[in-house]
Amino acid sequence: MTNSRHLLSRKVLALLIIIITATSFSACSIGDTLTKFASSLSPQNRFLDRLVREQNLAEQPDVQITDALSPVSYDSKYGYRSLDSEYKEIYDRIHIAVLNYHRYVDLRDQPTPINDFLRIFYYYIDDHPEAFWVNPHIENFYYDKSEEMSIGVILQYMTSDATDRFNSVTGEMDNKVADSEITSMREAFNTKVNQILEAISPNDDDLMRELKIFNYIANNVKYDDDLAAEIKQGITIDRPVRQNAYGAAIESTTVCSGFSKLFLLLTNTLGLECLTQYGKLEGEGHQWNIISINGDYYNIDVTEPILTTPDKTYVNYTLFNSPDSVITKTHSIKPAYLIDSDFQVSYNTPACTATTDSFESFFAIKASGAFNHRDFQQKIERLYTYNISELYFKFPNDPTQSTVQNYFDNNAHQFESLVSRYFTMDNSYYFLEQTGSAFIKLNRK
Repeated sequence: MTNSRHLLSRKVLALLIIIITATSFSACSIGDTLTKFASSLSPQNRFLDRLVREQNLAEQPDVQITDALSPVSYDSKYGYRSLDSEYKEIYDRIHIAVLNYHRYVDLRDQPTPINDFLRIFYYYIDDHPEAFWVNPHIENFYYDKSEEMSIGVILQYMTSDATDRFNSVTGEMDNKVADSEITSMREAFNTKVNQILEAISPNDDDLMRELKIFNYIANNVKYDDDLAAEIKQGITIDRPVRQNAYGAAIESTTVCSGFSKLFLLLTNTLGLECLTQYGKLEGEGHQWNIISINGDYYNIDVTEPILTTPDKTYVNYTLFNSPDSVITKTHSIKPAYLIDSDFQVSYNTPACTATTDSFESFFAIKASGAFNHRDFQQKIERLYTYNISELYFKFPNDPTQSTVQNYFDNNAHQFESLVSRYFTMDNSYYFLEQTGSAFIKLNRK
């Protein structure tokens, strides 16, 4: 109750408050247009009863996402298991509503502070990127005026070219996207996800599964600069599904949210625990992932993992399975989903301190001290086993171009003799100054 009163006192909510009568509706806003319909009297209960009666079971898509290997179960997803039992019940109600395209979630028997409901809702959205048709912005809810508790929420759905439009005066959808169109999109989406998962073998270890998903996204999904510009400028997005897993999988173009959601969905389906991490990159809001490999947590950013050189493009693995100490050189971690300038849903994301399965430790050469013949040989064998075609070198203390050049000149002969069993090697290297690393392109024999 305290959280709810605090939320209602904010200026952004108070701007739209219109008190009509004791039994009518009032309105206020979070971010876009969060509308509150206030009254605990019987006329509203009859109205809400009608909303419940009008909700039917949706026809589910013919094509389901394959439960590849041992997927992360519903109750093991990160957001869900972060809730207490009471709030898990509300999470379950959201899930049932979403699967059946219900636009109204009835909370009259379990009134909930608005802030708490929003936290549950965003946990659900992050846990279930396959529910791409859900508008991630809650705009309308009903509340008990005497208690200031939410007693019902309006969900809005979206398709490739339309979004539900709710009329806060009439309490009706002026424009409701067709349920059949959502089902059709789900069938196409599920089919595509299944096709991606066909590349995964039951014999692959966790790291191999993760690499295959990472490589697929790197080579098949492009960053949508135009969409990013629209978001930055606050322009209304005409096709918001471009921002999520649907845009990444079906349209093969998206922004950071779509990259991270597709990666999360695919890895969870393969049984890998994965969640969303929030923060900033180059001063702008950004999303990436945290994944658990062999019991340890790592950061992984799958947005734009492509390096373009004058002659070719390559996959950039420098932020593959990074500990916090590495990724914070370029990213700032702020684990919260921003609703508006005053309110955000916080996440208790795990710290990423392990290095065992980081790319830097497991695959890259530590370019300092005496040349380590055994370590180099081991890394080459791993690159061959995991089908990676870039040999990375990690340099200490902010190396310069000349430092890197000297290192390769002094060790070129040893490189060639150790690599030759598995690969041929390009003569040139590429220096990544921002991360203090460099790589040589390998060609598998």
